[in-house]
Amino acid sequence: MSVWIDLLIRIGFAWLALRLAQKRGRDPIFWTIATVFFFFPLLILALLPPVKKKPGSPEKPPEDIFQGETVEVKPLSKGDQPKESSNLSFESLSWYQLGQERKSEGPLPFSEMQRRFWEGDVTEETYVWTPEWRDWKKVGSVPGLLSAFSK
Repeated sequence: MSVWIDLLIRIGFAWLALRLAQKRGRDPIFWTIATVFFFFPLLILALLPPVKKKPGSPEKPPEDIFQGETVEVKPLSKGDQPKESSNLSFESLSWYQLGQERKSEGPLPFSEMQRRFWEGDVTEETYVWTPEWRDWKKVGSVPGLLSAFSK
């Protein structure tokens, strides 16, 4: 009976290590495995400060953001170059939004994105994309986009 209790305790501590490592930005696999074999890594993990992002590093969406869904993107025609938002009119772009359950919605006109912002469906933390960009971006990280939505 004590073997089963020991196993349950180890699984519980491993689960705690997994959650704490994720919360603190540490490698969850390493800390979970270490805690299964020894209990002190959980204590060390609890004492370690959270990992801070390097200043100026690009903010990437989580790897599982698409959850296997494919977004169809038309290739650029010859001579076209991908542009960043600084030289573009937001109103002239086709928009895609990462909606509930992380499903891509779009293409949407800017007026629809603006309406969704006013209704609270689009926030600073919502991921958006336009064919002019290489990656998905949070609304709050695109210079001028929040003020354009507020007009």
